[in-house]
Amino acid sequence: MSEWIRDTMPLVGQQVEALNHDGDVVKAVFRGDGWSLDTDRFGWFQAPVTAVKAWRPKFVGEAVDHPPHYGQVPGIECIQVVRHFNFNLGNAIKYIWRAGHKGDILEDLEKAVWYIQDEIKRLKEGR
Repeated sequence: MSEWIRDTMPLVGQQVEALNHDGDVVKAVFRGDGWSLDTDRFGWFQAPVTAVKAWRPKFVGEAVDHPPHYGQVPGIECIQVVRHFNFNLGNAIKYIWRAGHKGDILEDLEKAVWYIQDEIKRLKEGR
């Protein structure tokens, strides 16, 4: 497991393990102006920056199984939503969801528009 980090903040939207002032280790997402923390007792809640005294990245497998750029909404990941849509709509949602959290925001939004336009074309051809 990684060492605790105290002198810098994670990327906005990054999912990490956080050490709170009670000494508990909790799942956390950094919001820029504060934290979303997940505790067994209270579930997800918003907390100020000062609520976390240290943090560390989740283990490497998390980068594949739970990438931070798809975990901006506490308690739900993008894949839990997009698996209920067809390919085009799921991809459009995916690119909107991650816009500004992985790569260029305009590129992600343009990709979302491309998938929406492709779905419109597909539907029109099927009439």
